[in-house]
Amino acid sequence: MRVAVPNEKKKWVTDPDHFKNHIICITEVADAKQYTALKAFAELNEFSTYSHKKASGNSSVDLSVRGPRGNWISSVLGVGGNESDMGQVNRRFIHAKMDEENEARREARVGIITDTLLSQTSLKEDPRKLICRAGYDLLFAAKGKFERPTNEVGAVISDLNVLLDRKDYSPSQFKQLYALIECGAALRQYQRHYCKIELQDVLEGWYLSGFETDREMLLGGKWLHPIDPMDGC
Repeated sequence: MRVAVPNEKKKWVTDPDHFKNHIICITEVADAKQYTALKAFAELNEFSTYSHKKASGNSSVDLSVRGPRGNWISSVLGVGGNESDMGQVNRRFIHAKMDEENEARREARVGIITDTLLSQTSLKEDPRKLICRAGYDLLFAAKGKFERPTNEVGAVISDLNVLLDRKDYSPSQFKQLYALIECGAALRQYQRHYCKIELQDVLEGWYLSGFETDREMLLGGKWLHPIDPMDGC
């Protein structure tokens, strides 16, 4: 993110738009004690600039991040630390819990590494990466304004938020869920010829969020359960 200041020797500033329209992935987060260093990336308001201090060489510079972005963290043991820090991390980051190591997973990993070495390939050459990149660029390139959902779909979203609130989920987690729902609607706007959240988008976004996805819930007067987007592929 560092940008040299013109005509100033060894002086740097940070580019606040460096991570605009990007997914920021942080792996192996063991605890929350370093959360203050990550907080700038997780500010909820993507249109405002909040400044934090960071070290750069022997001096400090202002660190600010703005623009739409996604924050994903992963760990085997889950996020630790004191209750306050854990709550802030869980509200601001989408946490992907990694499976614990076992013999079968080790054997599978060795097989993947062996195949990669023998074929002299890498993740960068995987054709699926290009597909994911194109899909992600397409989502951010979409300029269409979302139409308001029908009253029936709105009732499902409202009931889902109420039930999640009773399970102690936070408003920022509701926004994470709604962002996933909007992604489904934006992705399908070319098939539907309109950009509006439908029930399918709600149920798939709910599945992707991981929030209380192991049960059915009474939403909008019907018993509904989350849907895996890959089931239709």
